[in-house]
Amino acid sequence: MPNFEELKRKVQSVAYAATEKAQEAAVTASEKTSILMGKASEKAAALKGYAEDKAALLAEKRSLTKNYQALGEWYYAQYGEETPEGAAEVVAAIRASLEKIEALNAKLEKEKPEEAAEAAEETTEAVEEPAAESKTDEEA
Repeated sequence: MPNFEELKRKVQSVAYAATEKAQEAAVTASEKTSILMGKASEKAAALKGYAEDKAALLAEKRSLTKNYQALGEWYYAQYGEETPEGAAEVVAAIRASLEKIEALNAKLEKEKPEEAAEAAEETTEAVEEPAAESKTDEEA
C-alpha cells in the first residue's frame, strides 16, 4: 500500500505544481494584456488626434477654396472685361464656362419633364443662394 500513498502524494504534488504554473501564466497573461491594452489605447488616442487634425486641415482648405472663389467672383463682377493681361486667360475661361452653362441650361429646359423642372429649380436656387450671400457679405 505504500506505493498508492506515494503515488497519491506525487499526483497531488504534480497537480499543485500545475495549478501554481497555471496561476502564474494567468497573471503573466493578464499583465501582458494590460500592457497591450494600454499601448492600444495610446495608439487610438494618437490616431484620434491625427484624424481630428486631418479633418481640421481639410476644413481649412475648403474654407480657403471658398474664399478664393468669392474673391474671384467679386473681381470678375468688378472688372469683367477690363482685366490685366495675366488674368485674361482666366477671364476667358470663366466666360467660356458661363456660356456653356447657359447653353446647357437652355438645352435642359427644353428637354426636362414637368416633375424634374420643379426639382431642378430648387437645386439651382440652393446652389445660387450661397454665391449671392457671399457677394452681399463682401459688399457689407
